[in-house]
Amino acid sequence: MLPTNPKSSDFEVPELYSTTHSGENFLIYDSTYKT
Repeated sequence: MLPTNPKSSDFEVPELYSTTHSGENFLIYDSTYKT
């Protein structure tokens, strides 16, 4: 089951989707985003 789409940019990613199978943290980001 997938989580619902967030309604804002202020949300938390559940641990199930933010760790690897071995329990290590990983981060997905948009490297093309410019501030």
